[in-house]
Amino acid sequence: MHYQAGINTVFRRYNITVVVAFIVIILIAFSAASFRYFDQISQHKQQSLAEIQQEALQLNLMLEQSVEAVVGIQEYAEYLLKHPNEINIPMPSLLQEEDMFYLNKPLHDVIKQGKRLSSNITGLGQVSQFGALKKQEIAMANALTPAFVAAQNILKEATWFYYISLDNFVNIYPWVDREIWQFSEKALDSQHNKSMRVLTAKDNRVIWSPPYLDAAGGGMNASLGTGVFHQDKLLGSVVIDLNLSRLHASLPELESNTQGFVLYNKNNDVLLSKRLGKESLSYRASWQDLLPESLQGLTAKHLATIGDSERLGDWFIEKQLLTANGWTLLKYQRYEDFSAPQYSDFIFVFSMLFIGLLAFLMLVNTMTKRTFIKPTTEFISHIEYCAVGDPGKVSPAADWLHWFQVVEDIFAQNRSLLLQLTEQNDVLDSRVIEKTKALQETSTKHQRDYALLRSVMNAIPELIVFNDPDGLLMGCNKAFERLANHSVDQMLGVNSANFMPIPLAKEIKVLNALNKNVYPQQALI
Repeated sequence: MHYQAGINTVFRRYNITVVVAFIVIILIAFSAASFRYFDQISQHKQQSLAEIQQEALQLNLMLEQSVEAVVGIQEYAEYLLKHPNEINIPMPSLLQEEDMFYLNKPLHDVIKQGKRLSSNITGLGQVSQFGALKKQEIAMANALTPAFVAAQNILKEATWFYYISLDNFVNIYPWVDREIWQFSEKALDSQHNKSMRVLTAKDNRVIWSPPYLDAAGGGMNASLGTGVFHQDKLLGSVVIDLNLSRLHASLPELESNTQGFVLYNKNNDVLLSKRLGKESLSYRASWQDLLPESLQGLTAKHLATIGDSERLGDWFIEKQLLTANGWTLLKYQRYEDFSAPQYSDFIFVFSMLFIGLLAFLMLVNTMTKRTFIKPTTEFISHIEYCAVGDPGKVSPAADWLHWFQVVEDIFAQNRSLLLQLTEQNDVLDSRVIEKTKALQETSTKHQRDYALLRSVMNAIPELIVFNDPDGLLMGCNKAFERLANHSVDQMLGVNSANFMPIPLAKEIKVLNALNKNVYPQQALI
């Protein structure tokens, strides 16, 4: 029973070790897969951020080209105004119709005759009353047409180029017949033109307009313009209209309807939005119209405070600032979709590690049971059988045969020694019995002798007293008991003189003094 309890304890500890090893395998597999997952997520974020940086760089390049174009045309316009004699630019022929005047060119059918490489000048006022400065300004505006043509060949996203004068006229390219469009004073009252009126010659810069819907039906546009000065006086501005749908087309295609691009400015104006299966914007849209519900509370101010890539709830946000004009390109997608490849890889790696380590544990467990647990169990059983004298019930493996034989030899020797010990115990027992019997016989003889001596002493009529060296009574005969009127048991350990008559006691004292208190061996009668 004790052996069985020990075996159960050993195997229980072994099973606990296997369970602990199994838990450790799970932790190792999970830790390794998690480390790989977060490392891949970090790399994926860096790669995704690099992609949006590249897309933002492409947009920024387009916008910088637009800025360079409008600044170049503005510098050319101011040069023409500053050096009218150096470059002899004639005043174009103008046609007066009531209060309006136009560039004197015949009507042009773009569909039948193709694109016209000419701009159109239209404005308010009487040509006959124009002063020298206005004529010089109109000549300059007309001379900008080649620059407009060259800029459009570079800026594919640009739709309109024009010079708008504060003196109520405009030169617009490409050509637009006056039956379709003509100058109106309302053009000078636009928000963009008003913002350029505050420019000075020392603080001249490119100003971008908010997004607006193109009157020609081309979708959402944004304009950039800068002032044209002559002798520190603002005469007008060079403006380029950009079609945002063409910027929309330059962005990469999306893979899911939960992804999207948004281009916005500092005033939270949405310039473009790209989503899967959706066309470019053809109306003024707000955040609430375009973004998922949980992101609709975002603002440009809030987004400026977060990093270039950030997780906001269930969404993953990436953004890049366009240095050309301060616009921001934002990409949003569900974090679940963003991390799906890495999560799948995490599950795969975890499964492979878990299965591999579990298979290794099972192999080790099987080999341990086969090479150690089973032989050990048989060995312990062999020990139990040997202990009861039946060693042949378990057949050992070849590797364990030596140890089985050692156990059998040990138990055989133990049995031989135990037999010898038993025999010696029997011999000792017989001797003890003999000695005990002899002692009993001796004791019986001594008792008989004592009884005989006692009876002799009690038969003597004289007084007999036995004292120890201190004079204390050790024994007496019946005659002394009768004299002392006490039994011997009552007088044991007491000075015998206390029980004698006074004369006898004095004689005893004198006798003791003569013998120097060494009591004589003879009896006192």
